[in-house]
Amino acid sequence: MKESYKSFDELPMMISVSQVARVLGISRTRSYELVNEKGFPKNKNRHKNCCTER
Repeated sequence: MKESYKSFDELPMMISVSQVARVLGISRTRSYELVNEKGFPKNKNRHKNCCTER
């Protein structure tokens, strides 16, 4: 994953929960809470939560 992005449009279609934390500047714990909220776009990939673009 690229280290810095100028916009959210540059992000890959799927990113891991850890990558969500880095991109948003939040803790991994908070990113897991966010991903587990109802309505958050996600896909379980090999037992890992991945965030998807809507």
